[in-house]
Amino acid sequence: MSLGTKAGDEALVVFDHVGFAYADRDGATSVALDDVSFSVAAGECVALVGPNGCGKSTALRLLAGLDEPDAGEVRFDGEAITAARMADQAFAKRLHKRVGLVFQDPDTQLFCPTVRDEVAFGPRQMGMGGDELEGRVADTLALFGIEGLAHRAPYHLSGGEKRKVAMACVVSCAPEVLVCDEPTNALDEDSVAEVTGFLKAFVAAGRTVLLTTHQADVVSALGAREVRMDKSHRVVR
Repeated sequence: MSLGTKAGDEALVVFDHVGFAYADRDGATSVALDDVSFSVAAGECVALVGPNGCGKSTALRLLAGLDEPDAGEVRFDGEAITAARMADQAFAKRLHKRVGLVFQDPDTQLFCPTVRDEVAFGPRQMGMGGDELEGRVADTLALFGIEGLAHRAPYHLSGGEKRKVAMACVVSCAPEVLVCDEPTNALDEDSVAEVTGFLKAFVAAGRTVLLTTHQADVVSALGAREVRMDKSHRVVR
């Protein structure tokens, strides 16, 4: 089964009894997820909430194929995301085209000399060029109101500006699912309103959002369904 085919009526994103632990250099392990199950339907906005260290960010990494579960399955559109499947470049490219991950720390994501280059990078990697690429970049910069930053170096930007650019980089690839790790963390009130407004519009357009957040007002503003985790690294509701 390819990523273009859904199995029956299964939700678009499924965590099925997922377990994951990090190992240090000495071989000691630290549990991040313990028998975690939840799902996200197409067109839904879901917020993973819970204390620091409960495994929220790890769950997003598994969905993006950056890590592989130690137990259970993470499925997207009916197919398990595994290390073996991610080693298939065609599979990985399809997944990353459909699922866009915005990291909690923008500096993890930004590496090009200018903001314009950052926004163009993903579409260019997917084969876009010429007028189509120029139009996509211009539209994305305008969508986030960052046209004035186009020729600035990302490392010269403020924290809030970096967050907008990081999200723009992912959105420029037109993903179906936007996966955001603490997208409003450390933003001022106006910037929080801009980000939540965009996420609401993204879902209203029929697309899907999975985010982590500590901010109850953000969950409320988005009308998101909560999936709550606790310090046991499990879903509690």
